[in-house]
Amino acid sequence: PSPTRDGARPPDILREAMTFDLVEGGRLLAVGTLAPGTSDRFAQEIAKRGSYVKTVVLDSPGGSVADALAMGRLIREKRLSTSIEAGGRCASSCPLVLAGGVERR
Repeated sequence: PSPTRDGARPPDILREAMTFDLVEGGRLLAVGTLAPGTSDRFAQEIAKRGSYVKTVVLDSPGGSVADALAMGRLIREKRLSTSIEAGGRCASSCPLVLAGGVERR
């Protein structure tokens, strides 16, 4: 499903496992639930995208605390920023990922 007119994702997409999509400006969109194993897929995505990723943009209802902590640590290690765009959400364990950003918006 595409974003709504105001840019927010439909609520049903957040029930799905997190997906990653690199968009302009070095932003890696991370949308969906933090299911077990998400941090491994995230690490693979970061390794594959290399220096292109500058900011991880979150839109998540949360989920696995262990995966959120691992993602936050990798974000800090790579010195990436984190953000939540207008209409996005970051609930439950998602703020643990957000906190990893060297700059948070």
